[in-house]
Amino acid sequence: MAFGILVVLLIVLVTTTAPAAQPLSSNCNSSCGDLTFVPYPFGIGEDCYFNPKFLITCNYSTKPPKAFLMESNLNVKSISLDGEMVIEHFVSRDCYNNKAERVERRMPRLWLQNYTASSTSNKFVGIGCDTRALVEGYRGEDRYATGCISSCDSLNVFNESCSGVGCCQISIPRGLQNFTIKLTSYYNHSGILDDSNPCNYAFVVKENEFNFSLESFKALENKTIEMLPMVLNWAIGNEDQVESCEAAKKRVDYACKGRYSDCVEVKDGSAGYHCRCLTGFQGNPYILDGCQDIDECKNNLTLCKPGNCLNLPGNWTCKCPKRYNNTGTGCTLNNAGYQSEKLVIFCIALEELKRATNNYDEDRVLGEGGFGKVYKGILPNNEAVAIKKSKIGDETQTAQFINEIIMLLQINHRNVVKLLGCCLETEVPLLVYKFISNGTLFHHIHNTRRTSVLAWKLRLKIATETAQALAYLHSATSTPIIHRDVKSTNILLDDNYVANVSDFGASRLIPIDKNQLTTMVQGTLGYLDPEYFHSSQLTEKSDVYSFGVVLAELLTIEQNCLFDVVDGDIVDEENVVELKQVANLAKRCLSVKGTKDPP
Repeated sequence: MAFGILVVLLIVLVTTTAPAAQPLSSNCNSSCGDLTFVPYPFGIGEDCYFNPKFLITCNYSTKPPKAFLMESNLNVKSISLDGEMVIEHFVSRDCYNNKAERVERRMPRLWLQNYTASSTSNKFVGIGCDTRALVEGYRGEDRYATGCISSCDSLNVFNESCSGVGCCQISIPRGLQNFTIKLTSYYNHSGILDDSNPCNYAFVVKENEFNFSLESFKALENKTIEMLPMVLNWAIGNEDQVESCEAAKKRVDYACKGRYSDCVEVKDGSAGYHCRCLTGFQGNPYILDGCQDIDECKNNLTLCKPGNCLNLPGNWTCKCPKRYNNTGTGCTLNNAGYQSEKLVIFCIALEELKRATNNYDEDRVLGEGGFGKVYKGILPNNEAVAIKKSKIGDETQTAQFINEIIMLLQINHRNVVKLLGCCLETEVPLLVYKFISNGTLFHHIHNTRRTSVLAWKLRLKIATETAQALAYLHSATSTPIIHRDVKSTNILLDDNYVANVSDFGASRLIPIDKNQLTTMVQGTLGYLDPEYFHSSQLTEKSDVYSFGVVLAELLTIEQNCLFDVVDGDIVDEENVVELKQVANLAKRCLSVKGTKDPP
C-alpha cells in the first residue's frame, strides 16, 4: 500500500542522521575509581569531553583513584544524563570548650561558576544544641541567605526526627552558584547541661543520604563523617550563554546532534539546556547512535496477542490475524459486540459538557471553522478534553458528525486523536476528544513570530507518525478508510510532539472488494488531489497527494519552486541530503497522475 512505502522511506531517513558531537579520541576512560560511569559530554583525558567544564580529572595517586571536577578538589561520585552530578563536600564545624571559648571553626565555601546546587535534591541541615546555621550564596549577582535554628539542653532529648530539637533542616534556594555555610552559637554552648556537645555542624546534603540520630551525631563528633554527598545541576552552556533551545539549535556547537535526540529547556536555575532521547528511544543523546530504539516487542511479550508484534524505530506495530482489528497497540476481535461495547462508554450527559465548558464560554474556544467550534472542557475528574460542537440547524454538519463517530468507532491508533465520548441529546451533536495540548502542526510551521521552530529530526518524526496513521487507516482497519482532509491544521501535536491525526468528518469507507469510490468531491483547496477533483474517483492516492502537501509544508516549500524555498531554521550542512530526499518524496506524492505517486 502507498503509505506502507512512505513510512519505510521516512524511517530510513530518520535513521540516517548526520554524525553527532562526540569524543574526538577513541581512548577515553569511562570510569575512575568509585566513579564507575563517565558519560559524554563529560570525559577523562584530552579530546574526551564536550568543553573544559566537563573535564573529569582522575587522580591515580590514591587507591582507589579519585575523580575530581575539572581541576578542583570536588570529588565526583556519580554523573547522570538527566542533568545531575553527586560530589562530596565538607561538613562545617564550630566547636567550644567548657569555658565557652571557640576552639575550632571550619566553614567551607563552594564556588560553582558553571554549576548550581540542586534545590530539589538537597537539604540544608544544622545540628547541635546551640546552633544557628546559615547558608549564604549567589545566583548570578543576586545574594541569598537562609538558615535554621537548632536548640536543646542536653543530648538526652535527641530523637530520630530533624525538627529543631538538636537538628533542623530546610530547602536551599534555587540556582545557587556560590555559597558559604556559616555557623554561630547564641551562648557559646554555655547553657548546655553537659560537656558532651561541644560542636555545631551544618552541611548541604543529598536528600535521604543523612539520617539524624545520636549515632550520626557521634560520627560527626569523632570525625568519622567529615564529608557528605551533595547534588549539583549541570547543563550545556554557561553563565555567559543563557539561551533557549531555539537559539542553541542555531549554534555550531549545538550538543543534541545525536540520532533521535532533542533539546530540553532547563528549569532548575542552571544556564543552558539538556539533550534527551526522543520518545521510544533510550541511551546517551549527546553522541552518535547514543539513543537506541526501545524494542517494545521484546520488553512486553503480550503486545499484539494473538497477533505478532513488529518493532519499528521508536515505535511498534501489530500484524493481526484474520477477524482481528489492528488498534495500533494490539489486536482486537472484530465483531458487533466489540463496537456495541464501545458505544456504551461514549454517552456523556449534556449538562456535564455545559459545566465542562463554562456554558460554552468564548474564552474556551480552541478553534472554529465551517463545521462549528471546538471548546476546551474540564471534566469533573480534572481531565482536559476538546469538545466539538456543530452549527445549529446545519443538517450537513450533523451528518458529518455522525460520520465521524462511525469512522472513529473503528479506529484505535496512537497517532489518531482519541474519541472519548459523544452527546446526541441535543439539537446539535457534540463530540468529546482527548485534549491535545501543543496545538496544530500548521501553527508550529507557519508561526510568523518564530516562537516555535521545529527541529529537523522532529519534523521527520511527525511526518513518519502521520504516515503510519494513514497507513493504518488504509490497510489495517476492517474496512479501509480514506481520510479526505489530510492537512497540517488536522495534525495535532502533544507536549512530546507526537502527531495525532484528527477530523474524520469527511472520511469515507471503501469496501474491501473495491479500490475506489465515486463520491462528491470534498477536501481543502491546496491539499486536494487534482485527479480526484476532476474525476470524483476517491482512492487512497487522494490522501497520498494531501500528505505530499504536508511534507512540503514541513520543509516550508512552495509547490511551484520545490527546491528553492526551504526554511532557513532547519537547514545545516549535516541535513542537506535528507532535505533533498524528503523534497523528492514530496514531489512524487504531489504528482498530478496517481501512477507517479509512491507505490
